[in-house]
Amino acid sequence: ESEASQIAALERQELASPPLDNQQAGRLLLLYLLSGDLCNARLLWRRTPQALRSGASQPLANIWRCGAALFSRDYSTFYTAAADAAASTAAPMPPDLADLLARLVTKTRRDRAAALAAAYSCIGRARLAKEVGVSPSGVAEALPNWRVGPDQGDSGFLAPPEPAATAADAPLMDTFEAIQKLSATIGFVENH
Repeated sequence: ESEASQIAALERQELASPPLDNQQAGRLLLLYLLSGDLCNARLLWRRTPQALRSGASQPLANIWRCGAALFSRDYSTFYTAAADAAASTAAPMPPDLADLLARLVTKTRRDRAAALAAAYSCIGRARLAKEVGVSPSGVAEALPNWRVGPDQGDSGFLAPPEPAATAADAPLMDTFEAIQKLSATIGFVENH
């Protein structure tokens, strides 16, 4: 079942008999976060009854701490909140929610690494580690394609992987050749 269909089913359920229980609200909140729909995640949190929102021992409150960190783009807080939520013994997270949370962490780490690769030609190991939620010594394991930056030696700077050639790059030469051929044809017609 796709994320979109799960979201739609939970939204219909919420409309039919509000409010959702703690686990359903947590599932919907995580699905919103996984799909990148931070606005609907925030609105769900606001319309959730205070009884479900209150208490640090509630899995829903732990999930919202992750969502609030994503909403404010505070990724180091997000990774800390996700680790705390997954390891909480006071309010153990149900397995299906734990799986969704693990997927969210993986997706966020992958998205942050891609954004940093597009933005930087070289980045410090400590900054990269903070942005992807791993220790500085764990960067090489988490991001195996990143390499020690050019002329950096062991200074702690890493360079992102070289971007792969895309299919969109190939037709540029074909387009240029087509324009040259069209220009030659027009020139021939004008001269004869």
